[in-house]
Amino acid sequence: MDLFASNEESVEINFKRPEEPNHARPCPLSLVCELIRPKRGVVENKIRNVKPRIDHQSESLPDDGESSSHELNVVDESSELLSSVQLVNQTVSSKEHTTESEQHRNNSDVVSTLISCPGGTFMCLHVNGLPHLVLVHIFRHLPLSDRLLRVALVCRYWRQLTHDPDLWRQIDFRGRLKVNDDVLARVVRYSKRVTSVDLTDCKNVTDAGVENMLSVCTNIQKLSIVRCQHFTKRTFTNISETNKHLRELNLSCCFPLDDISLIAIGSGCRMLRDLKLNQCFKVTDDGVTELVKLCTSLEALSVDQCTKLKGSWIEALVGSCSQLKMLSCKECPLLSENIKLLSQLRHLTHLEISNNSNVTDGVVISLIHGCRQLECLNLSLCHSVTNDAVNHLAEYGHRLKSLHLVSCSVSNTALESLAKCPALQTLDVAYCNRVTFSGADLVSSRCKGLRYLGLMRCDQITNDEAETLAKKFPQIHFSTVLLDYKRVIDKANQHGLLLPGSRAFESLVVDKPPNLLRFL
Repeated sequence: MDLFASNEESVEINFKRPEEPNHARPCPLSLVCELIRPKRGVVENKIRNVKPRIDHQSESLPDDGESSSHELNVVDESSELLSSVQLVNQTVSSKEHTTESEQHRNNSDVVSTLISCPGGTFMCLHVNGLPHLVLVHIFRHLPLSDRLLRVALVCRYWRQLTHDPDLWRQIDFRGRLKVNDDVLARVVRYSKRVTSVDLTDCKNVTDAGVENMLSVCTNIQKLSIVRCQHFTKRTFTNISETNKHLRELNLSCCFPLDDISLIAIGSGCRMLRDLKLNQCFKVTDDGVTELVKLCTSLEALSVDQCTKLKGSWIEALVGSCSQLKMLSCKECPLLSENIKLLSQLRHLTHLEISNNSNVTDGVVISLIHGCRQLECLNLSLCHSVTNDAVNHLAEYGHRLKSLHLVSCSVSNTALESLAKCPALQTLDVAYCNRVTFSGADLVSSRCKGLRYLGLMRCDQITNDEAETLAKKFPQIHFSTVLLDYKRVIDKANQHGLLLPGSRAFESLVVDKPPNLLRFL
């Protein structure tokens, strides 16, 4: 796609591959090698299919001259396939290990490389010999900048492929500060089947640009407008009126969003399944109550840091959205009696209610008795949660995979109970000062599936004990001030940022990182 082309340039492009692709600018060797690998895998699969045929026929056919000749033909076929694979292996290894000066000299060889196939036929290894749908699928995995600034400049054929409608079904403009209404209008014209648009941090896109996009792309199923604080009610009204098939909507940090706009979206987008309203400070209980009554198909709802939500909307949520699977209410001042109502959501698998002083042991026990499908639970900064609540979690939360208890009032007793959870993979007990080495060692040895254990600022665990745990259980990522500090230094060394002997390296005291403690 050429964003600098004139408006009169037609967007209808013939995607038929030219009979003689232009080889004046050959493809990069690394890309050709990557494209050879799938062909090598296909041939190897054929060989694996030939061997069972040999074994089967040797058992079923009578021992005469005809069977022997037939078996020889099959063996010859496998030999030809095997020689083809060896040729591909030699081609890949030779091209991958050539120096930069040799690459320019061998470009012509790559363009004309052929593989001998069974039957005397030949298969061209040139990248333009692939079907255009295969190339489009490869280009779909590239970032937007690579498509526009690199792929489109290789040759005319590739420039045509960058205009393929299938390549622009998902439009991702996250962080593209230079994208404006004109650029957005041109891009959405390349495909009439756009299903996903992400305008996160697009400061130069206005209400008019979004209105034009929504009028052209009427089948959008996923829309993200994050941190676009300059949008007004006009944009939210257009979303509700033009996108009846919308499934996922992210309006986090859209400060102008209020109850009226939220209710309008709920009225127009009845098929919503995933909705994020994080840090929408104008949204209140009344707006969310009406929304969940209209969007009964909701499966995921996130209202983190919506400080005006007190919890009265939860009753409507439980009554209307019985299929809800994910709910996130971080730093929302929900009341205890309202949180207990969430135990009626039998399909709930992910729940985050961190930083809430109203979350007590009774609330957690009520939740785990009702939500038996819970896999992820975040109770961080809920200081009233004690060992009793964790004991019930371990007894009834058989599917629990991730548990966050940062700064909760738990000790080694809680870790002993959690050691009985067979599915536990992630456990974070950072800032729990009563957790010691024995508790961490016990849960690490008994939970065979554990892959992360957060021990940040567990002051009763010394640096030597933390290193002992890391060496004893290498499959687990232990998070402490010292271990994380060393990982950063090692990674910097690997990338050549901090070399041993340099002033920057010597100024960092690995065994005593006091400067880091000030920021924790």
